[in-house]
Amino acid sequence: MKLSRKHWVLIVLIFLAVITTFTVAILTQRITFSNGSITINPPGVSNFFACGDYCPGDENQYIVKVYTGVTTQEECDKKGGEFASFIGWGETFYCKVK
Repeated sequence: MKLSRKHWVLIVLIFLAVITTFTVAILTQRITFSNGSITINPPGVSNFFACGDYCPGDENQYIVKVYTGVTTQEECDKKGGEFASFIGWGETFYCKVK
C-alpha cells in the first residue's frame, strides 16, 4: 500500500504534535522522571527539592510534591496543603501536597 503525499504530511504533523506536547509537559514539570519511573503531575503541582545547605544521603528523599507558586500560609490553606519551609542561604517556604 502506497501512501499519498497528503497522508505523509498528516503523519508527520501528528508526530510533531505529540513530540511538542510531551516537550511542553516536561518543561513545565508536568512529567518528571526519577529512578526509572515516570510521574505525571496534575496542573499546578510540581516536584521540588526541599533541602537547603546540607543534604546527606539519597537526593530523592528530599523531593516533595508542591503547589507551584504558592508561598503563603493563606494560599496553602486554600489548596489544602501543608505549609513548610527549610533554611539554606535563606528561608524557603513551600506548600506541600498532602
